[in-house]
Amino acid sequence: MVDETNSMIQQYQQAKVSGVIPGNLTVTSQNAVIHKGAGGQTAELTAVEEGASLKVIDKVGEWYAVSLDKPVEGLNTGWINSQEIVPAVTVSPITEASFSSFMDRKFNDILAMVSKMKEKYKNNPYVRVAGFRIGLPPSVQVEIEFKEVEGN
Repeated sequence: MVDETNSMIQQYQQAKVSGVIPGNLTVTSQNAVIHKGAGGQTAELTAVEEGASLKVIDKVGEWYAVSLDKPVEGLNTGWINSQEIVPAVTVSPITEASFSSFMDRKFNDILAMVSKMKEKYKNNPYVRVAGFRIGLPPSVQVEIEFKEVEGN
């Protein structure tokens, strides 16, 4: 649930900033090279044919992190310069309403889990769930108190 929520938040934030979410890119250079890092000074990892389609993972400056079809030198990803590609972008399907609806569902899921925990310890002679807070991005703080037992 946490991974799904973090992914949705990242996509939403990226869509709000750029209006688009990177998808794939097409190599336009005949001598395109994928590097180990985001910079021309980093080691070359492999060459890529013109017309190849690569899945975008991230972007830093003028460099795109891309997923490789098969590992090269043990790496599943590499970096290609924006001068060697044409990005294919998809307009974000995440709207304010869908994000809000998603967050409402996650909030209710968290609330239900914490309420179950509080109910579970309701009659426990040693532990009491004193309260809880739910924050955004989704986080939970649960206050647990240890009850004093007579005679100890």
